[in-house]
Amino acid sequence: MAGAGGCWTVQHSCHAFGVSTNYQLGFAVASGFQHKPRRIEGLSGRPAAPPSINDTGVSKSVPCDTLCSIRSVALDQYHSAAVTADGCLYTWGHGSRGRLGHGDEGTQITPRRVQGVLVHKQVHDVALGGAVGVARTGNIVRFTVAI
Repeated sequence: MAGAGGCWTVQHSCHAFGVSTNYQLGFAVASGFQHKPRRIEGLSGRPAAPPSINDTGVSKSVPCDTLCSIRSVALDQYHSAAVTADGCLYTWGHGSRGRLGHGDEGTQITPRRVQGVLVHKQVHDVALGGAVGVARTGNIVRFTVAI
């Protein structure tokens, strides 16, 4: 972990604490520091529902917009990321140099789902460093550009 703080999941919610000068905690902090763990609302929800069967008997998956259990979290000095149990990738923090993977350089105060090439893939893990993020699907996919 390159950032100064921490993040963990408890019963389908994610909590963070520490320095948040780049919004890397997933919420706005007036002083720039979160001294006690605080729930990240954008990553908290109900448990992942199993795929359901539609009227024709075909299995349909639950959309990622229904947030569920968090599989993994990555933290960096400027940005953070989380992978949900159903394989969706969310990023937030300082967006310069495209490091969040949203197709722009905008800062995200709260978690936002990464679209584009990863929207139809199940992400298994994510790693962050500086201006780079790597998401592992079946293959390695780099979704941001290094300095």
